[in-house]
Amino acid sequence: MNRIRLLMGALLSVLPLLASCTPFQDALQTRAAAYDVTCKESQSGESVTCKPSGNLGASMTIPVLRTPTLPTLGNETTTSFDTALKALHVSTMSVGMKNRFEAAATDAIHIGTLTMGVESSLSLKAPTLSIATLNESASSSPNTITLIADTLEIGALNLADNTRLSIAPFSAASVTVVIGTMRSGSKAHIALASGEYHIGTWTTSGGGLQTSITPTGKVILVHGSNLTVGAANLLNADASGDICSDTHNADDLTLLVHGDVTLKANNRASAILYATGDVTLESGVAFKGAISAQSAINLHQGVKVCYAGCAGSVPTQPQATLTSLGIELDRNELAEGNATTLHVRAFYDDNSIKILSGDFNLSIGDSSIVSFDGNTTLMALKEGETALLARYHGITSNALILSVYKAVNGHRLPPQPDEAQNNSTLLGIDSNNNGVRDDVERWIFSEYDHPVVQAAAMQNAKVFQIILVDPSKARQTKKVMENAHDCIVYYQLYADNLNEELLIPENIEIYEESLPIILNTKERSRAYYKYNQVLSGGIYPLRNIETLKSKCDFNATKVMRGEW
Repeated sequence: MNRIRLLMGALLSVLPLLASCTPFQDALQTRAAAYDVTCKESQSGESVTCKPSGNLGASMTIPVLRTPTLPTLGNETTTSFDTALKALHVSTMSVGMKNRFEAAATDAIHIGTLTMGVESSLSLKAPTLSIATLNESASSSPNTITLIADTLEIGALNLADNTRLSIAPFSAASVTVVIGTMRSGSKAHIALASGEYHIGTWTTSGGGLQTSITPTGKVILVHGSNLTVGAANLLNADASGDICSDTHNADDLTLLVHGDVTLKANNRASAILYATGDVTLESGVAFKGAISAQSAINLHQGVKVCYAGCAGSVPTQPQATLTSLGIELDRNELAEGNATTLHVRAFYDDNSIKILSGDFNLSIGDSSIVSFDGNTTLMALKEGETALLARYHGITSNALILSVYKAVNGHRLPPQPDEAQNNSTLLGIDSNNNGVRDDVERWIFSEYDHPVVQAAAMQNAKVFQIILVDPSKARQTKKVMENAHDCIVYYQLYADNLNEELLIPENIEIYEESLPIILNTKERSRAYYKYNQVLSGGIYPLRNIETLKSKCDFNATKVMRGEW
């Protein structure tokens, strides 16, 4: 019979249900209490065999594909093995400061002793993965560790402060993880995918300072000895707010402990907890879920417990099966330097939908075009198009095409056309159908800085497209040339006569400067020559300066505000 002791006035919600869960003792006894992982290389050197002690799991044999010696990876380097690798075996490896190491294998990865420097990234991916010892250097700068495997075995896992650790399955629906000893530093972020995690001894260093353990599915964590969680940590819980309204599901984290459990002061947890010994919640602990213990449950001052969850049995696999993955963007077209939000949704066979944020892999066809913050934001870097694919628990999403364009003074530029195709016809390529050839438009916005100069040059360029359509109609189309000329003259010579600013400097000759860009082939030059021939001998009167501004096909005030 469980005993509940209230020490110094604990605050409880639904006290009668505190120990009402179906007992987990039978389930706990079927799980190993010893978790040492030993790996031995065969005499031939062709394989490595790893075996966890106790009655959990069977030994696994890793075929070895010999790789170059990797004793030390220097500072600020990137090393990558892709999925063409069958198996990877490295006895001892040191990853330097600001290093990035990635390895993926189709069969297995085994590493003996692995030491990580500061501000480094480690990504290991294989169906089976074993590490004898993984040590991080202490630092306030975070490391990122991603371990993707259906079966993961680690002898000793020593995490420094601020580490971001993520564990996910390779292709199965859930993972099986065995860790002999685990130490987590302060302010660590540990994301655990669905599955069973067997830890011999877990130690939280220092006061904890809000290290967070976050399940991304149904997680059973079996601990083989007394468990003490340092102060101010987060176990599947929000950092603040009323614990009864916590957004996390207590059923997502089941803690089965061989021995006593102590949650130090100000811990926050949302879980189903069972221990073979005592359970002690120290002052300020906030707990949502259910607690059951073979011995006593001790509650100190300021504790708050809210009953939630506890379906009555220990989950062994996810309640629903992932069937498909969908991605979409707030905007599929972006100007350079702008951002858009990526939405990734996981669809399950029970018609439920999970919105993913940072717990999926995103493949970018050309990472020089767009960058990803690892969460939900994409930033446009340079113009071009690239494909995006998301992957989650072995499922690949639909492909999206993201287009990045260049914009100058609020004006969107068309893409640079193929030169041979553009020059194969008289009128060339005008992909945005604004009456200006694409290569000419891009030249205008790279050559001139002021929006009014750009607008006047665009009007001038439109005239040439009209002329080149049929040079023989020069007398009918000369009016558009006169309008473009009058507009330039107004803002270059006469605007101040009407108390407006001269916006086109006198040293800029839009007509002459653009002529070789527009008439860049023999055919275009001949067409323009024919146009001038038709107009030769004509008499063309001067226009009144008060009418010149009206000949502009743009509003100077608006284009200066970026309104094209």
